[in-house]
Amino acid sequence: MIEQRLIQIYQDSFRNNWDLPALTDYSTKKTLTYKELAMEIAKLHIFFEQCGIKKGDKIALVGKNTPQWCTVFISVITYGATLVPILQEFNPHDMHHILNHSESQLCFTSNMLW
Repeated sequence: MIEQRLIQIYQDSFRNNWDLPALTDYSTKKTLTYKELAMEIAKLHIFFEQCGIKKGDKIALVGKNTPQWCTVFISVITYGATLVPILQEFNPHDMHHILNHSESQLCFTSNMLW
């Protein structure tokens, strides 16, 4: 029930704000509109499907709060997968331990952290 309401909130927000700014990366000055964000989320949903990710499967996300991080976050939860957020401040040993024990099927991270 909560999942359905959350997804409905996202859907309504995208429909009502289609051409408005959604996310901005202040380091690059690039802003995504809700339309562009929706298209990126749709691409990730197709990627998840092609990877065989099923509802409830775990997907790890390591990184700082950026538009890309937000896009993956929204994509995972709206797809129905379970997000495993890992703080970028953790040391590599702890990140490795969490990833190995999280049963994540995929891991998203930045080139810098990789």
